[in-house]
Amino acid sequence: DAMVNLLTQSLPQVFSNTLHMVGVFVVMLILSWEMAIVVLLTLGVMLIVIKLLGSSLSNYFSKQQSSLGKVNGYIEEVTSGIKTVKVFNREESSKKAFNKSNEELCINTTKANSFSNIFMPTLQGLDYIQYVILAIVGGILGVNVMLCITLGIIVSFLQLSRNLTDPFARLGQQVNAVVQAIAGAERVFELIDEKVEEDNGSVVLVNVCIDERGSIVQNEKCTDNWAWKRDNKLILLQGAVQLKNLDFSYREETQILHDINVYAHKGQTVAFVGSTGDGKTTITNLINRFYDIEYG
Repeated sequence: DAMVNLLTQSLPQVFSNTLHMVGVFVVMLILSWEMAIVVLLTLGVMLIVIKLLGSSLSNYFSKQQSSLGKVNGYIEEVTSGIKTVKVFNREESSKKAFNKSNEELCINTTKANSFSNIFMPTLQGLDYIQYVILAIVGGILGVNVMLCITLGIIVSFLQLSRNLTDPFARLGQQVNAVVQAIAGAERVFELIDEKVEEDNGSVVLVNVCIDERGSIVQNEKCTDNWAWKRDNKLILLQGAVQLKNLDFSYREETQILHDINVYAHKGQTVAFVGSTGDGKTTITNLINRFYDIEYG
């Protein structure tokens, strides 16, 4: 959503305001290059302020996006598993976990909005300071007859300075949208840039048929008979499942399963029974090879 707002609203405004600023500054140079230099210096100060505030904004908006993702993910997880939460009487612990994530989101959002609300008044204050400086410099230059700065040029310059800083301030307003979009884009591209899992397996499942001599022969057609093919050797698929002396952990420091032995013969139905956290889902995922085992 943040990226859509950037592409549909912020970028067109950035483009039009930039063209407006370039046109106004060209007129300023034609009227008086001396006063145009003063305008450039004050704009430089504004840029420094934008950079300083923008870095803080970027930091807090990134944290806000991250904590918002955590809160949304937790709400979706608890809501979809509300029956499990009630069955195991986890309402209070779920509330505590939510409040902790929500408090983190509140802190990051407050800090991000604080810097965001400081942004525009700061730029407007610098705009008024620039107006005063131009009036003083124009008066000094106007007193010097050799420079040919008339009262009309000074008044025109003051009006042009407002025409220049207004779009500049509007560009500053778009910094918030740009920073939010960058924070959102980082999370989107972080997901897109995840490494693709490599298939290092050497075993392939193929269709086979059994000839008159009882030999297993690979067949391109669907025969409802399957075999494991490894190094051109075919092993008929019997439909049995076995985990033998299996060890597994999601993180190295915490072992989840140790020395697990599970088997199911062809045609046999097996049920995994146990409380939450016993490893039923983990074992099922390992049978489907969604994770690599450590041992066994």
